[in-house]
Amino acid sequence: MILLVVAVVILAVVVSLATVPVAKRQTYEFQGNAPPANPLGCSDSLAGTQSFPAGKTIQVSWAASSGQSVSLIVVDQPTGSGVFSGTGISGSGSFWSNGVAYQFYVSNCGSQSVPVSVWAYYNFAAPYF
Repeated sequence: MILLVVAVVILAVVVSLATVPVAKRQTYEFQGNAPPANPLGCSDSLAGTQSFPAGKTIQVSWAASSGQSVSLIVVDQPTGSGVFSGTGISGSGSFWSNGVAYQFYVSNCGSQSVPVSVWAYYNFAAPYF
């Protein structure tokens, strides 16, 4: 009888764990070269465009492989307003998505082209199985 009770409890625990949502990550990556600054000022290069679901916190990070500082600017495409900006050889931050498309720009004020990688991701709950 005790073994039957233990078996039922173990089965209940396994079934309940199977239905618990697990945090998963949806990641987007953009890679490219930020061209050097021109005589009129810094260059802005479109790294990529991506839509995200509304109500999600979008984490962004970037890294310039040449060791030269760049700026990452994220723009809400329909309104043209900036939702995130950061400057450095690498960095990270976040913004709140309102469900529209966002453009990711890399700005280079240096005299050489800079290879840059940009990552954007958000977490969501998915079933365990």
